[in-house]
Amino acid sequence: MSIAEEKQRLRRRLRAQSLPPASIDPEEAAVRAAEHVCSLPEFESAAVLALYSATSTELGTRHVFEVARDMGKRCVYPRCTDAGTLEFAEVSALEALVEARFGILEPPPEFSVLDLAELDLVLVPGLAFDPAGRRLGRGAGYYDRALAGMEASVSPSSLIGFAYSVLLIDSVPVESHDRGMDAVVTERGVLRVESGEIE
Repeated sequence: MSIAEEKQRLRRRLRAQSLPPASIDPEEAAVRAAEHVCSLPEFESAAVLALYSATSTELGTRHVFEVARDMGKRCVYPRCTDAGTLEFAEVSALEALVEARFGILEPPPEFSVLDLAELDLVLVPGLAFDPAGRRLGRGAGYYDRALAGMEASVSPSSLIGFAYSVLLIDSVPVESHDRGMDAVVTERGVLRVESGEIE
């Protein structure tokens, strides 16, 4: 079985799960995960953060946005492009986001785009992560292509996987184009890729 086939099989298994699990209150989990993110030195030093608009199965980022804005940090959100990648536009109020393709909230077209090199910290959603920082995306490749561009920038961003703890699995199959995370944050804590331990 090829790695691509392994990924597809794992995606099917993960999508069959109920997310968030019945045992987790999504709002409480989002608050706790935000507290963990905001305690990171990478967050403290970041001037520009890239967040995302969560779907019903993803860990929400609203609390991270609120803390960041209160601290005077700039926040950007992804917008899908016709080229099949992501561009990031600055948002000062979540009410400004509009529903776009896939039903996901995005910055409207008139919001100006920041260069990838300006992003200091990026919260990255995923279907699964593992202790080595490997990420399984949904399969469309939007984040993969965007992250490849970030890796090529002069000052690479800190990449933080952000997901429910049940999506932290033993091992994620990877291909050569997959970009690893620097850490993974869940409602249970921070997993540092270097140590493989939850803080």
